[in-house]
Amino acid sequence: MDAAIARQLLAMERRRVERVLGYVDTETRAASPDLVEAVAGASDREPADAATDLTTSMLALTHHRRLRLRLEALREAEERLALGLFDRCKLCQTTIANARLEKVPWAMTCRTCAQVDEVHD
Repeated sequence: MDAAIARQLLAMERRRVERVLGYVDTETRAASPDLVEAVAGASDREPADAATDLTTSMLALTHHRRLRLRLEALREAEERLALGLFDRCKLCQTTIANARLEKVPWAMTCRTCAQVDEVHD
């Protein structure tokens, strides 16, 4: 894949993730008091309402964590691009297919290595 196209794809994804992360950060901060209240049992609400709030808060925190991990993967991909290693699998050193990089521009492994990694997880 051409480095300029890769740079553009990474920049687009970074902007998207940062935008969503800003929204999720706001939602997570707003949900934090509900989470503390639900866990502490200080709520005078119905248990089902507290459970719903807890689940919603936990989902927001999980989404936040995944976005942070994506942002870190994007940073690493940008570093690899600067080193000229953007399209090289970190595990087997083969070329990562353009189709994969177009769909997942932050991919660090080829499809084969990614599938093997998933089996081991």
